[in-house]
Amino acid sequence: MPALNTTNGPLISVILPYYNPMFKLFIEAIESLLSQSYKKWECIIINDGSRVESKNALEEYITSLNDKRFLVLHLDKNSGPSVARNHGIKNAKGEVFTFLDADDLLFPWLYSETIKNLNKNPECLIFSGPYLYYTRFGGIKNICSFKHAYDLLEGKETPNALLEQIKESKHHMFPQLFIRKSAISRIKFDAALSIGEDDDLRFQIMDNEELINKTEISTVPGYIYRIYSSPSRLSYRYDLRFGAIEKIKSKYNLKSSLATRTITSWEKNVDHWRLTKVLDNYMKNNSVIIYLKGAFSVSKTIKDKLKSIKTLITTLITWRVLLPVFAVDLRYLLFISGKLGNKYSKFKKIYLEYLQTCSDDETLYYAKKTYNRIF
Repeated sequence: MPALNTTNGPLISVILPYYNPMFKLFIEAIESLLSQSYKKWECIIINDGSRVESKNALEEYITSLNDKRFLVLHLDKNSGPSVARNHGIKNAKGEVFTFLDADDLLFPWLYSETIKNLNKNPECLIFSGPYLYYTRFGGIKNICSFKHAYDLLEGKETPNALLEQIKESKHHMFPQLFIRKSAISRIKFDAALSIGEDDDLRFQIMDNEELINKTEISTVPGYIYRIYSSPSRLSYRYDLRFGAIEKIKSKYNLKSSLATRTITSWEKNVDHWRLTKVLDNYMKNNSVIIYLKGAFSVSKTIKDKLKSIKTLITTLITWRVLLPVFAVDLRYLLFISGKLGNKYSKFKKIYLEYLQTCSDDETLYYAKKTYNRIF
């Protein structure tokens, strides 16, 4: 990825909700934004009712940067990431919109490469690309993604073919989004969702025929979703997770809907959707015996009965022990099982090659800092 230091092109509005984050991770997220070789962006930070000390730290840090590209907005009370993002979008001036969480990272070439692609595809309204998932586990650093994402990034699968698979409900849209202004006005984050709001936004796109038909799949790797253990993360609240899934399912109930067909596929194949369904059946009676009686009544073979017991045990350990007690992120299990391949060495090499081509002192400074944090 050669460095491209430029301010020519559309203004990118980066929407970043802020609610009492681990401040060290927030600074690292901002510095990865400052590492972007494409410089024509604004960052709208929406303080979603954070504690006074967290709010003050935010204001002091952004003031210290002395960078007019940052705008901090304050909400009077904590209203959730959907409300925060919608407020940020409303106050943004950009021609292209994208999102950054306060604890994630960006590779420095992400914006420049994406703008190149947008300029080549003026009819395209949305670029959708894969996340890379980063964690340190047992002293081992991982940069991982799912097989179909790797196939795309490594040229084994074409963007058009993958988009067709999405339209056939074989895959969900990728979570990394760049959305033109003309499209962002037609979708909105659901204020009723405190988690899963990004899934829902993509379902909205999938259910809008014009938007999905003017979506392109991006082959640019660059958004680093950091997986780490912290009891404060909303994603560990199984009640919120289940509630979000039920709300999303209730919104998309037409059998012909692409979103509905994709959700049906998720319920069969995506662990946190499949297991929350089991958890709900258990919690309705809060009894292992009653749950197993119900499961056994529809299980015809001993093998099916044993599978029901195994599924319940897995579910209870996951949602009642690993998450609330130990705050273990479920995706660690994917790393351990080997379901997600580790491409750490490959991306380290790509990043080092990028640094050799970067000539702008400021972006190079921040790009090196981000490199040291990841690798």
